[in-house]
Amino acid sequence: MQGQGLFLVTPFARLGDVVQMHYPFLPRFILRDRYDPVRDLAGFAAPAVVLVAGRDEVVSAAQGRLLFESLRGPKRLVEQEGATHNGVDLGPGLPLWPEAVAFLLRSGG
Repeated sequence: MQGQGLFLVTPFARLGDVVQMHYPFLPRFILRDRYDPVRDLAGFAAPAVVLVAGRDEVVSAAQGRLLFESLRGPKRLVEQEGATHNGVDLGPGLPLWPEAVAFLLRSGG
């Protein structure tokens, strides 16, 4: 359908990898929730925009890039190089918004 797509802000690729980054001494098997967007979005072919914070201290920019690379449909990567996880600029006047919406609408059919 036209207009359907994803706009992901500071996403992670695999929760287990994020946990290991912060708690390397914990074994993975104790993680009850297995959130794995790479796996969960494997069949998703609609357009996606992924916003990555270049200095993301929570999930890491590499996690966002990994998820972006795994997406199959039309996609755009937006990286705010100096931003932290909770410091991305989402101001309403940014060119990011009309560009992302236009991409999602154009690519969605």
